[in-house]
Amino acid sequence: MLLEKQNKKVLMFKKRQINRARTVRVSGGSEKSGSFFGKILFLLVLIGLFYFLFFSEFFNINSIRSDVNDAESASLSSRIVQQLNDTRGENLLFLNTKNLETRLERLFPDLERIVVYKSYPKTLWVSYSRHPETANIVFENASGRNIYVINTIGMVVRINEERTNLPFIRLDRDEPINMDEALIKKNDLDYIIEVSAYFEDKFGMRVRELIFKQNAREVHLNTEKNFMIWIDIQKDFESQLRKLKKAAPNLDIYNESLEYVDLRIAGNSGDRIIYKRR
Repeated sequence: MLLEKQNKKVLMFKKRQINRARTVRVSGGSEKSGSFFGKILFLLVLIGLFYFLFFSEFFNINSIRSDVNDAESASLSSRIVQQLNDTRGENLLFLNTKNLETRLERLFPDLERIVVYKSYPKTLWVSYSRHPETANIVFENASGRNIYVINTIGMVVRINEERTNLPFIRLDRDEPINMDEALIKKNDLDYIIEVSAYFEDKFGMRVRELIFKQNAREVHLNTEKNFMIWIDIQKDFESQLRKLKKAAPNLDIYNESLEYVDLRIAGNSGDRIIYKRR
């Protein structure tokens, strides 16, 4: 009787072991099957995403715009946009905007800043700014008198207009005006603007007009006291005007009737000035 009970226990234990083994095999098969279908699903999603990004027309450019909308810039904005028309139909995701900016900078060198940026899914934008207007240029020759407004790099931005809040520079040169070139080189222009501001600040006297003798490399300051100050543009203007300051005890530029003061020539001490009374 005891032996029969032990045999039954052994038989039941073996049955349980067999059932567990079957369960493990079924579970393992299920996991492998799930892993396989998961990989297939991931691969299908990856293929779909690849097609969506590279071959669908969802990101193809169909609009090119400028965010500079003032009436004065309408013509320029239109010309800039036209230069980007060859990008229509291209994939916006993979478009190299830096290359486009380099191209526009070459085509529009008179602009201070050009930025091309993306607005997904299909729009390309361009933003730009001009070099600020900096001076009025008066030029006279046998054909007559003309006035131009130039920007900070010397390029003409307005013809036969003037900005009364900007300095007036009378341009004295033999060559005719070439609208495709800077009327005054940037370094010279910076010097002229700075010497005028420096003189007004240090001497408290307004400069009515500047005369730039381009071939002689001189700038003349026409002061509100109706006399000229001659400056050598090839030399530091601060040292030249410092001579005028030192001469103040003997030369009263505020009350004397002067025609000009020439600061270009340096004497042995470097402080020599030449002047002419009226």
